[in-house]
Amino acid sequence: MAGSYDYTPAPRARRYAIIATVVTAVLCVISQIGMTFDGLEFGFLMLPTLAIYLWPTGANPILSVLGIFLLGFFQDYLSYGPTGLWPVTWLVLFLIYRPDLRDTSQFLLWQWVGAAIVLACVWAFQIALAKFVLASSVNVKSLTLSVLIMLVVFPVFYLIREYSARLFGNRNDFYYESPAR
Repeated sequence: MAGSYDYTPAPRARRYAIIATVVTAVLCVISQIGMTFDGLEFGFLMLPTLAIYLWPTGANPILSVLGIFLLGFFQDYLSYGPTGLWPVTWLVLFLIYRPDLRDTSQFLLWQWVGAAIVLACVWAFQIALAKFVLASSVNVKSLTLSVLIMLVVFPVFYLIREYSARLFGNRNDFYYESPAR
């Protein structure tokens, strides 16, 4: 099955990959904001994961993988986490949930359910990867709070992305519509 990037002109596909990479880099910086409420510390570490989840379908796949790989190391550097945790997590997410092959519903509830499943899988994958492969520990409580915060913030994030897709690009390049069956 051909991906939607096959139908997106090369300059536009590169532009989508670069824009998505820059937006994710900004989200990496924003994700470092930490808060304390009633003695409970939490942050937004999962925020860039939502950008990977909603990566434009028309983006160049090679530039996308390269950008995600480098951004993962950038996130590791910013968060003082074990080196390789975020690049591996995001690359696995991107390669399993490939934006060029997904049939994306534009209904907010289905996107929210999909984001919940993806965030839960990323949560479990990061804990397992840190413990068994990288031989380090992850603050499970903080990671869990980050996932819950992202689920609350997701509708706003999704609506901003929808508005941007309509404003800056051809909406069909951001979504793959499956052919009529």
